[in-house]
Amino acid sequence: MIARLVSMAFVAMRCWLVGRFFTSDNVFPWIFGISELLALGATVYALGWGRVDASWRGLLLPVLHLVVLLFDFSAPCGPGIAGGLYFCLAPLQIALRLRLGLSCTVGVPCWVKLREGWPYSWIRHPLQLLEAGLAVLAVVYASGAWNYAVLAVYLAVIVPAIVAIEESFLRSECVYLAYCGRVRWRLLPWVF
Repeated sequence: MIARLVSMAFVAMRCWLVGRFFTSDNVFPWIFGISELLALGATVYALGWGRVDASWRGLLLPVLHLVVLLFDFSAPCGPGIAGGLYFCLAPLQIALRLRLGLSCTVGVPCWVKLREGWPYSWIRHPLQLLEAGLAVLAVVYASGAWNYAVLAVYLAVIVPAIVAIEESFLRSECVYLAYCGRVRWRLLPWVF
């Protein structure tokens, strides 16, 4: 019960951080915010019906997932090609989150069910890989020292930590262990 309440507090904080993307008169943050709202809906559902991780991982993971919401997209001034690529890939992220459905619990480790079709037959965390790529494109497009600093921490520390924590939680499910035997790579094919 306490784990669910703490998780709901992180969901509320995430809602507040996502809400600030909708105050911009620029379309770029809006697309970022819409994708985040899709994940929030599934997370709230999973908190009610799924098995929530009440360990230290369950408290650390939401904090790690908040880092990407610290980007400042208020005045994009970088190369337009990065923005164009972002706009091309953002619908793929939204489609992948929709395909995950109620299993897309961003920021709260919660077991709902296993997804195995493509791209999950290729790597175990394709959404995390896509989101890291989108973060790079977003920061290059938005520029700014703050964004580059957040991106460096996100790529070097946060993404590997998120994957490791999610894996440690998911491996408690027998069906996920069998899936790991079929799909070797976690994030980067032939590397990690």
